[in-house]
Amino acid sequence: MVTITGITTMQGHDEGEKMLKRVLLLVMILAVLVVQGCKMQGVESGEKPRTILQKTVDMRSGVFVFDDSKKSTSVAEKPVESISAEEAAHICRVVLGEAEEESGFKVAYLYIETIEYGNQSYYVMHVSWLVDDNHWSYIGEVIVSTNGEKIYSGAVDREGNYFLVEKLWEETG
Repeated sequence: MVTITGITTMQGHDEGEKMLKRVLLLVMILAVLVVQGCKMQGVESGEKPRTILQKTVDMRSGVFVFDDSKKSTSVAEKPVESISAEEAAHICRVVLGEAEEESGFKVAYLYIETIEYGNQSYYVMHVSWLVDDNHWSYIGEVIVSTNGEKIYSGAVDREGNYFLVEKLWEETG
């Protein structure tokens, strides 16, 4: 029996091993895309955002609306014990980006649920991008700590349970 991060398969069961390989491949692709996005955004070098604009969506038109009057401090300077799911999505947009660099496709982070992992609570966010301004295509999950200090790539097992795969970003200082 082989156990890998919460997924158990019996050796010799081709179908289970194929599914495990597919899940791991998707997780690796997501991790590469997110890491490349972080490098492009300067996160890897330790650069931190200075000012964050509050952004809302006009529900009738679906258009993002920026409001300069609601500027907040940078992610690094914001003292928090627990953030909302909306704030977690905002951190994802700031840290991971709002568009894929090469294609220019817009990226969206949608709150799915809150999970407990170890002694910490996390927000599960589905990541999608707008392909050719035509349709949204699902990319994968990122998981944000409810204190807003860590972002992980995430995956889901056969039973529908989310788990952390790789740390993508951590608030320092």
